[in-house]
Amino acid sequence: MSKKFKLIKNLNYYKTLFDKEKKASQIDLKKVNRIRKAIAAGQYQIDYEKLADKIFSKLKD
Repeated sequence: MSKKFKLIKNLNYYKTLFDKEKKASQIDLKKVNRIRKAIAAGQYQIDYEKLADKIFSKLKD
């Protein structure tokens, strides 16, 4: 499984998680979709440590 696919899968998972918890208003869904498309097109470099920190800080809130 490629890193791009894993990240897209994780973005989809967290989007679903936030939707279920009614926190979707805190997430810019247009930005999530734009990033997902850029990753799929290979136009986006990912700093996985920074991404993980951001995700976990959102989950703590």
